Amino acid sequence: MSRVLFISNDYVSKRMAGPAIRCLELSRALSRRHEVILACENEPDIEGEGFSLVAFNRDHERLRSLASRSDVLVLPPYTLSIYPFLKTLGKPLVMDLYDPFVLEKLEVYHGDNVWSQFESDLAVLREQLLVGDFFVAGTDDQRSLWIGMLAALGRINPKTYARDKSLKKLICTVPFGVQSTPPIHTEQVMKGVVKGIDKEDFVLIWAGGIWNWFDPFTLLSAMKVVSEKDSTVKLFFLGVRHPHPAMPREQFRVANEAKSFAKELGLLGRSVFFNHEWVPYKLRQNFLLEADAGVSTHFDHVENTFSIRTRALDYIWAGLPMIMTEGDYISRLAKERKLGLCVPQQDVEALARAIMTLRGAGRDQIDQYKKGLALLAEEFRWDAVARPLDDYCLAPVFAADKPGSSDSGDALQDENPIPGQQGPRPRSFLEKLVHLFKKLLVD
Repeated sequence: MSRVLFISNDYVSKRMAGPAIRCLELSRALSRRHEVILACENEPDIEGEGFSLVAFNRDHERLRSLASRSDVLVLPPYTLSIYPFLKTLGKPLVMDLYDPFVLEKLEVYHGDNVWSQFESDLAVLREQLLVGDFFVAGTDDQRSLWIGMLAALGRINPKTYARDKSLKKLICTVPFGVQSTPPIHTEQVMKGVVKGIDKEDFVLIWAGGIWNWFDPFTLLSAMKVVSEKDSTVKLFFLGVRHPHPAMPREQFRVANEAKSFAKELGLLGRSVFFNHEWVPYKLRQNFLLEADAGVSTHFDHVENTFSIRTRALDYIWAGLPMIMTEGDYISRLAKERKLGLCVPQQDVEALARAIMTLRGAGRDQIDQYKKGLALLAEEFRWDAVARPLDDYCLAPVFAADKPGSSDSGDALQDENPIPGQQGPRPRSFLEKLVHLFKKLLVD
């Protein structure tokens, strides 16, 4: 058993977005075999379940004390740039890289300082990759992405390779998971409650936020086509306002444009509904269980290749057949495992047909979808997907190329430090060749 400290820089509370949910659920999963503390910057209004939930309120000394008493630290992006002393405590550092933020932020940068914003985020990622001892990807595609970047920074080297040629002792895959207990409907919240949505309506739910890298516009255009054929099909956006009060307004650009577009199409309040307040984490299942299908649409961006639509995992948890845009991790699962329908990006007609197809699906087809979803939910339980991280934390070690590692050899490490760290830079092959040539000339 180890003392594991998770640090969240997202709000941990009754209303949580993906990063905070991940910290909370991984803390709960690892608490079965470890003493776990989840440290958060805000004052939480919930209790830890099997682990300690502690607020440090951006107090550096408070966080230093918590970290000093821990055996291993699990960090999300930006933590080291805010609390750089965490690098100096002599603790193994686990970097959770499930969110490819340098790719998704390409849709967020704006204004005259776009390049400086990009360079700042790139510096954050580079530091994580240079100082981490163990890395966590969200998908196998992400793992390949991070291995490529680690290789470019010199972290895939003779020492890390010698420890484990598969590199699984350096970087593992821990997807976003689902809760192990099935959802239970506790109160009516949408059908027959939200004005304009009747109990007999067919409701598509968009779980989570409407971020700038998503494409709600094709979906709204498809809903215009569908509404002219079947007025009982409704679309419900579960949350608009992010629970973190410091979230930049630019993050809501597409959400605001989507609402304006729905109004322009004459759908707002008739076929399309926006829930502006973020739904509490422990109440979201009521909306999911009243919906008939889950939907997620996006543009053809590089971010899609490496992303994991965290709230789409709720569709799997709730047994909701899915309609997804092709190209991301969840849509590939949906297609391979026959969990719903996938359509090309920005194809209004194909999306409208998919909605109508699912609307008219018979009980046997729906049952087939739900059977596949139940099997996948079992695979994605948090305690199952967290196992690689759980196992590492049982015996946390420094990376093989870090000083203090049992198989690094400190003398050699001083001569050949990790690229980007302080110390003499190792000579390249070309420099060694030039040095040898000069030596021969002198001799």
